[in-house]
Amino acid sequence: MTLAMDLLSKPVAYIVVIAMFILIVGSFIFGYQYRKNHFVCDDNIQYDTTYVYDTVIHEITQYYPYYVEKIDTILYPDSIFINVDTAEILKDYFAIKVHNRIWVDSLLNVWIKDSISQNKIIGHKFEYKILRPQEIVTVIEDNSVHYDKYLNVSLTAPIKYPEYTGINLSYIYNKASFGVGYIPKHNSFSLSAGMNIYKFRK
Repeated sequence: MTLAMDLLSKPVAYIVVIAMFILIVGSFIFGYQYRKNHFVCDDNIQYDTTYVYDTVIHEITQYYPYYVEKIDTILYPDSIFINVDTAEILKDYFAIKVHNRIWVDSLLNVWIKDSISQNKIIGHKFEYKILRPQEIVTVIEDNSVHYDKYLNVSLTAPIKYPEYTGINLSYIYNKASFGVGYIPKHNSFSLSAGMNIYKFRK
């Protein structure tokens, strides 16, 4: 046996495996911290504002439960004129008086039409239109970074014979992988190739 093979006895092999494992883990942690601090991904934020205008004139029906009518208060005058025309009073009492009321604002238009006869409402119509648009803000934020190619460092350590531990360097992309490895105990390089057969969803 050569001197290199003698040095790689099992105790020494264990030490080499542990050292290589620490090296790989340390490289991963250092690389992650370095990229996080030096390659900051720009936030891709897009704002899309849409204004939806109401083009419909809404009507509140005059039937329960949307519309409730009741006499709230009756006020009688303190004095009544003596010389009155009873016929004119009865004519006015049975007449149908149509009242149109309109409210115009920057946010709302309201139309109310009341028909009154015999001191009570006999017809009613309530319509309104909303002028203020509904503002819809859509925020699209994409902070994801997608990778489809990797350079992978791995360690192969047989459990029964750890002295045959080898280190591998592989290039992995979305369809296959290729790599080269080195086993110090054999003082030999190895080649590897693989094909991706299944992709797991995140």
